[in-house]
Amino acid sequence: TLRSGIPTGGIGTNGTFGGENADTWGEALFQTLEEALFWVTNYDGPGDTQEEKATVIVRGRQILTQNYNIPAGVCLQGSGPDAQIVFQGTGNLFTLVGDDIRINDIQFTLDNDLPVDCIAIATLGAGGQVQHFSMERCTFNKESASLDWAFAINATNTAFWSLSNC
Repeated sequence: TLRSGIPTGGIGTNGTFGGENADTWGEALFQTLEEALFWVTNYDGPGDTQEEKATVIVRGRQILTQNYNIPAGVCLQGSGPDAQIVFQGTGNLFTLVGDDIRINDIQFTLDNDLPVDCIAIATLGAGGQVQHFSMERCTFNKESASLDWAFAINATNTAFWSLSNC
């Protein structure tokens, strides 16, 4: 579930928002995965305490065309056998830019007919070290792409990471 908090200028209903009570938690419902990732990237806290973590539940087929940085403490959790992220962009789908990131139970599908390399999951690289990344029960395939994923995971400068049943 996503922590309910209102960005500057936003309007909140059905709960406590905007710092009225630091212990109040709720869920946010987004129409698309793209909207949830925008919120996590721009409005969720940068740390790794409970107040600064977010779990994004991925249901059904979600199409992404942009590249996303995934900040610290985020969990992308697939729900059900049809949890699928279809990438129709170029470059890195997700770049991990923080620690304690988990990705579970998601099918990553490349749907791109451009002759360019695409990477599903990449880490920050030489600019900083990503720690405690885990991925469980994920698959990587292509739909109508002319090329397969160049790399499912490109983990440069990463410590304490684990892959299980991928």
